[in-house]
Formats: sequence, C-alpha cells, structure tokens
Amino acid sequence: MQTSRRFALGSSVLLATALSLIGLDDARAVGPHDRHLTSLRHGLAIEAPAGWTLSQHTGYGDTVVLLLHPDGSRISISAAPTNAPNAATLFDQNRRGLVAQKLTPSAPQPGPRGFLAVDIAAPDRPERLRQLYFVRPTTAGKQALILTLIARASALSVHTSALDFVANRMTFDEPAPPAGSSKLQDPAVPKLTLPDGVSAGASGAGGAAAGGSGGQLRSRDR
Repeated sequence: MQTSRRFALGSSVLLATALSLIGLDDARAVGPHDRHLTSLRHGLAIEAPAGWTLSQHTGYGDTVVLLLHPDGSRISISAAPTNAPNAATLFDQNRRGLVAQKLTPSAPQPGPRGFLAVDIAAPDRPERLRQLYFVRPTTAGKQALILTLIARASALSVHTSALDFVANRMTFDEPAPPAGSSKLQDPAVPKLTLPDGVSAGASGAGGAAAGGSGGQLRSRDR
C-alpha cells in the first residue's frame, strides 16, 4: 500500500505532503472577500460558494485550502499523488485509517461529477462528515483528491449542496513539480481534526485552521 507515507488519511491514503513544501511563487493570503483560488502546485482552481470564505492556513501541506462557514462548518480540499487507480480503491485504502480512529464510514455512493461520496459518523461527537473521493490522471501520474465537509449533524444536510458546488466548479490543470524536482512528491496524508482539535483521521481540515499554506497558491477575487 504505497499510497501512504504520510498519506494515510488517518492511517493510509491521501491528503497532504509536508506542510513546509516550497512553491513556485510566494503564497498570498486570501482576502476576506476572495472566493476564487488557484493552486499551481496541485493544478487546481477552486471556487467557494456564497457565504463561505477561503483560508490558506490549513495546517497540512497538501490540504490546498479550507472553506469556512460562519456557523463553524468547514470544507477542506486536499490533493496528493497516488497509486490508487480509482476513487473506490482510494476510499478502501483510507477506510482502515478511519475505523482505527473510531470513525464510522458509510457505504460509498455515487457523488457529483464522478466523485465517490462517503458519510462518516464520529461517535460521541456532535459533528458529522461527508467526504468526496476522486482520482484523476496527470502527466506525472495519478492525483488523488479528497473533499471533506465537517459540520454539526443538524447542519450537514444543509451544507451538502456547498460541498457539491465546490466539486462541480473545480477546474483541473497539470500540477507543477516542487522546486528543484522534475517529478511530484510521494504521497502523504495527514489526519483529520475535529473542531476542538481532537484528531479523527480523515482529511486535513484542521481545527481552527492553524498552520501554513504549503506553497504556490494564488488567490483571485472576481
């Protein structure tokens, strides 16, 4: 299972390489009204739904960005190289890590735009999660994407449309290799952190969005 090194989304699969990776150009803070962000390193352009704001302070290098809602809900977008051939395999690799962290994933279902959707319960906690898994080809190999929505159980269904919006509006380009390297980094995956900072082992949606941005992100405000 080569898709884990840090890439163990709990124990094994996608979400981030080291937070300290240097990008092609300086990271720029996303302003409070910015709803568009482009990551050269990951080859992704992301749009936030109305009412959500972007934060580059993710705490994990391959968590591209966090989307924050005023009610405390969060969406993280994470990307890293993978050997998984498809989203189902990516989720299977991650499932054991989720279970080891005492999270309860549902059976995967078809999601928007070819993503695989999984609902995740965190026993004895008020939050619920929904993850979208996707694997896309690039010239440097396959790239795994995980979008994670964390919200209180009462708000999860309300914000599912926001998660689908992010998946449907995301655009893809070729990822740029790290500076000084001719190929992409090996896979790495961080743990998921619930709002009070308790690690849960899924996607890198760090508690209060602490940490660094992990590289070449460029914000655009339209």
